[in-house]
Amino acid sequence: MEKKNNKKQSRRVAVLCVLVTLFVAAYIIRLFQIQIVHGDEYAAQVYSGSRTKLPVAATRGEILDCNLTPLVVNTTSYTVTFDYNYFPHGHSPEVLKQQNEMLLSLCDLLSAAGETWTDTLPLSKTAPYTFVKGRETAADTLKTDLRLALYATADNCMAALIETYGLSDYDEQTARTLAGIHREMEVRGFSSTVPFTFAQNVSKETSFALGERSTEFPGVTVELTPERKYLTGTHAAHILGTVGLLSDDEYEQVKDNGYSYNDVIGKNGVEQAMESVLRGKNGERTLQKDSDGKVIGEEETVAPEPGSAVALTIDYTLQKKVEAALDETVKEMRGQPAGYDGQDISSGAAVVLDVRDNSIKAIASWPTFDINRYYDDYGKLLNDPDNPLFNRALDGGFAPGSTFKPAMAIGALNEGLITKDYTYYCGSWYRHYENEGLMIHCMANHGNCNVVYGIGKSCNAFFCEMGRLLGIERMNDYCRQLGLGVKTGVEIGESAGTLAGPDEREEAGGIWVPADASQAAIGQSDNMITPVQLATYVSTIANRGTRYKTHLVSAVLGYDGTVQKTEKEIACQMDVRPDVWDTLKQGMLLTAHNGTATRFFVGVDYEFAAKTGTAEAGNGGSDHGVFIGYAPADSTPRYAVAVVMENGTATGSGRLARKVMDACFEVNATGKGDTPIGQLLP
Repeated sequence: MEKKNNKKQSRRVAVLCVLVTLFVAAYIIRLFQIQIVHGDEYAAQVYSGSRTKLPVAATRGEILDCNLTPLVVNTTSYTVTFDYNYFPHGHSPEVLKQQNEMLLSLCDLLSAAGETWTDTLPLSKTAPYTFVKGRETAADTLKTDLRLALYATADNCMAALIETYGLSDYDEQTARTLAGIHREMEVRGFSSTVPFTFAQNVSKETSFALGERSTEFPGVTVELTPERKYLTGTHAAHILGTVGLLSDDEYEQVKDNGYSYNDVIGKNGVEQAMESVLRGKNGERTLQKDSDGKVIGEEETVAPEPGSAVALTIDYTLQKKVEAALDETVKEMRGQPAGYDGQDISSGAAVVLDVRDNSIKAIASWPTFDINRYYDDYGKLLNDPDNPLFNRALDGGFAPGSTFKPAMAIGALNEGLITKDYTYYCGSWYRHYENEGLMIHCMANHGNCNVVYGIGKSCNAFFCEMGRLLGIERMNDYCRQLGLGVKTGVEIGESAGTLAGPDEREEAGGIWVPADASQAAIGQSDNMITPVQLATYVSTIANRGTRYKTHLVSAVLGYDGTVQKTEKEIACQMDVRPDVWDTLKQGMLLTAHNGTATRFFVGVDYEFAAKTGTAEAGNGGSDHGVFIGYAPADSTPRYAVAVVMENGTATGSGRLARKVMDACFEVNATGKGDTPIGQLLP
């Protein structure tokens, strides 16, 4: 019996061993399937819900001159950023306290090193709190986000911020500091996918100090980030523009284009106008987390694409010479004894175009500023009575004075109202509207005056008569075709200017009378023209009626080697007889040889066609000085020049025009010419 039981037990053990063996084998096979056969698939499933993608900023494209000389480049700077995935986050009292204590320690470290951090909270830094002037939109957004009425006060907002961010245990100053940081993190979308830029351009020493205390600041890192560097200083400052963090309004406009609140964007000038190509395309960094949210790995999954370089039409060598000439001339005029005409000069502008395609070779506005210190000096620049931030070359509207007269000559000749031999008697006054109480003075008694003599000697009486014959509608039609009173096409924006006429007068609350056309014909009345329009106008004259679109961008150079050139574009082709241009040229040559510009161009070794202008300022100061011209006038023209000296008189504008034109030929003689786009420098 015992033997029989042992045998039965042995069979049971054998069966059990077989079952265990089968179970282990099945388990091993299943593990093999999970880990080897389907390992990647299951790993992807495990991590699919625990991957966090972060942006990797693309390098911004450089800005170059026509010879591919760098004007704006990228350097690196130290930036303090917060990474949400490592940063203590949450809204519990415990987490808020941890955040606040860490932020205070961080602020103490930066303050001791003389560093600053980003704080755009639209509240004053000290109590009693007030809203920051000019930040009304941000203040209204703050009230809305805090669920306050729009009539809430700054103190109401601060009280709500203290409650929201757990700041009741801190003094007023500390609470305001912390509120600014918390609010900045919130509005800039600080999250697991959006890092927060806390402080920019910190010193190397500060970055080392943070590194040494990294365990105290989880989620706080110091990164080397690209920074814009303007190699030009004060030169071309009005043209190149600046970059900066997005404002509230800007973010609303571009958020659908892939921008985050922490992105940098072009604020003005070329930086703004060419933002789409300079920006590049951000990459991605992917974090892998375990089930507890702890980061267990990271990698760059999408490489960023650098922005394209933008080559401008400006010749930097010429740009510097033109700006130096403008600065020198202003100082010469201001250096005269008090009471001299032009001693009260307030500003100036100069524009040089290449007649062959209306590319801008130099464009200057005085006064200027150091673009590298734009943000540091912004308050001082805003309060400067000379208003250095205003770009007079593109946005300044000035009465053109007698530089308007060539347009009148073109219209009167082409319409058949006069011939080259037609004369009008000038006895120092234009008397046609004498019975209506209007007599216009001429600077000399020119006697019987024809159109060539009228241009060369700048006879007011002759051209007042041209205005009467043409009438304001035909006058303005010719002006617009020539580029006056219309935008020229410059990529970075410009004023359209104003042409005098019934509509403009009525809009200003006045009444237009026929005699006003005669005033407008000599560049007075309501005419307000920009310097870049004057340069476009004289270039159109040099091209005998072909007006090209004025432009500042030569080409876009892709990081991958692609090149997109800006082709010259005809904006207007005037229907004017050849003999009209011949007659006009004779008048402008007379201006330079034996007319109102002669004293400024003694001894030049190039042929120059010119027209001077003096315009009443209307502000009780000296007259404005205006000058246009092109050269060489005895062969294919190359340069068109326009200068305006606000309260600088004809003397100031004439002196400057000579210096600018001399600089054009000096650079042309010593330089190698524009670098062909697409050709590498040696």
